[in-house]
Amino acid sequence: MRKVPTTVSAIVGTALLLTVVIQHGFATDGTDLAAGLASGSATTAAGDASSTPAAAPEASTSSSPSATHGATSVQTGAAHPSASSSAHTASPAKRIAGPATTASTATTAGTSPSAKVWTAEYMSRNTTVTRAQALADASHFDRIFAHKGDYTPFLADMHAVNPRLKVIAYFNGTFARSSELAAFAESSFAHDAQGRRIRSGGWDLYLMNPADAAWRNSRVKLCLAMLAESGYDACGADNVGTAVLLPGYVSGLPINPATNKVYTSDEWVTATSALCIQIRSGISPRALYGNSLGNGSVYFASTRRLLNALDGASVETFLRGGRESITSYPTVKGWKANVDMLVDAATTSKDIMTATKVWTTGTQAQKDQWHLFAYSTYLLGAGPNSRFWFSYVEGGAQNAYYSLWSTAIGAPSAGYVAMGSVFGRDFTGGKVLVNPDKVGHTVSLGGTYHTLDGVAVTSVTLAPHTGLLLTF
Repeated sequence: MRKVPTTVSAIVGTALLLTVVIQHGFATDGTDLAAGLASGSATTAAGDASSTPAAAPEASTSSSPSATHGATSVQTGAAHPSASSSAHTASPAKRIAGPATTASTATTAGTSPSAKVWTAEYMSRNTTVTRAQALADASHFDRIFAHKGDYTPFLADMHAVNPRLKVIAYFNGTFARSSELAAFAESSFAHDAQGRRIRSGGWDLYLMNPADAAWRNSRVKLCLAMLAESGYDACGADNVGTAVLLPGYVSGLPINPATNKVYTSDEWVTATSALCIQIRSGISPRALYGNSLGNGSVYFASTRRLLNALDGASVETFLRGGRESITSYPTVKGWKANVDMLVDAATTSKDIMTATKVWTTGTQAQKDQWHLFAYSTYLLGAGPNSRFWFSYVEGGAQNAYYSLWSTAIGAPSAGYVAMGSVFGRDFTGGKVLVNPDKVGHTVSLGGTYHTLDGVAVTSVTLAPHTGLLLTF
């Protein structure tokens, strides 16, 4: 039951947002997501090394078993976004994300209005998929990117639960394992300026020459073998983006044999695109996915062309690198490039799957703020083939499903627009707002909306780097 309206303004800081979503969560009807505005101006930026294998795993912790927040209710009058009237303590289990849904509480994908979501289960460590978890995953996700065999025993039942499901077999598109090295001539390897083989920063992997015929043929054969062995629906090639050109990702930067200089981003994408085209042709009619388009800035600078060679691709550093400081947010320009990437990709028939990770030290409240900020940002630009994923902690299982993704707000009724320094998008059941700025902003809504705890508002003040969902 909605509360009797007693205010016309809401202070929307992290605490209020958390309180609202703890109770309700939110999501969209992914089946009818429409394209948003035309792509904004392209921005150029270096890629993000957050997913670098070399980076040492850093524990992701809360500052205490429970976190304390500020305001927990709508406040009257104009006030600073960080103002609070009372203290509120909530256990992590009741946070913005809500508990991960278990098999016993799972609902069949598509039967309840929710955003399309996927899972990068190949990032899991030391886990075993049970039948119950496999069926729950099938009910939640329609794209599961996983190691071969993890889901094989359960595929028939998983597809019965969700006929739209595609399970994608992970393999490395540009790195060879030590066990594979003897099969290749030296010309198949990538080399640095000193002629040395190039190793991954933190894994026993060697960078290969994506233009080499023997290497390309090996990836086709590997993918075909994995599909035959696993029964999966598609293959997924890791490291076909430009991360290998970032200092620190590998032991040395690769030299283009055609120029005897370090590969440019465009040259590398040209080579990996050709590799993907050959793999995709060799496994047809099965689909080929790739990781990663990087982020919005990298997408417009270089990796967009990869979509022409793939059936879909992930965006592993959507808004942030996983190991960046929890307080590191993108500039407004960089943030907007991520939204415009989704809008642009929606003009294609290709799947685009965003991933936001907070694999760094931070309080639960800080990570919850990132979750809501990332999800709200995603909703601003999401198209019919967009999918979202968020990860709180490195290691362990990566197939958690959060209640945040399951509350319907309807389908988009327009593209996203600027409302001063805040950005918004109208949905058939409400409105999504995001403040990507480093200062708070107040927005007049032009009508009466309701926060998800039922409070009527006609204006809201969003704290820096926050998102908000409102319903009619």
